[in-house]
Amino acid sequence: MQGINNNGTVVGTFTANNGGISQYGYTYTNGIFTTLQDPSSDRSTAPVGINDNGTVVGDFTANNAFQGFIEANGIYTTLDLPGINHGASGINDNGVIVGGFYNGVNYGFVATPTAAVPEPSTLAPFGFGLLGLAGLRWMHMKRETERRQRT
Repeated sequence: MQGINNNGTVVGTFTANNGGISQYGYTYTNGIFTTLQDPSSDRSTAPVGINDNGTVVGDFTANNAFQGFIEANGIYTTLDLPGINHGASGINDNGVIVGGFYNGVNYGFVATPTAAVPEPSTLAPFGFGLLGLAGLRWMHMKRETERRQRT
């Protein structure tokens, strides 16, 4: 067992020999054991932290190097960090990740998530533009109908 959140979900690793993969990650909550395997891994996946939202962080190996990952709802995202080896060691409920990387020297990092641009704010101007075009088309058709009725 490597980590536990306030909901009682634990993360850790177990060893198996299945086609070259030797170490798998897991979550365990309320009697349910779920295997975690980063799709980019060629040898091991090691989750070490989990927040109360169920987001898991850790590292996996690929091409003899450690890479950090985030797993949320079955979707794995590889951390883009400098250096040959890196990994995440914890995540809080706000999504702030801590970990380390090696680039000739060992470094620690804190990664703060960036807010995405809210989609509705981009759709509103587009929707008003479409309504305007529809209104212009309706006025054009109405005038054309009136013109035909006069002739």
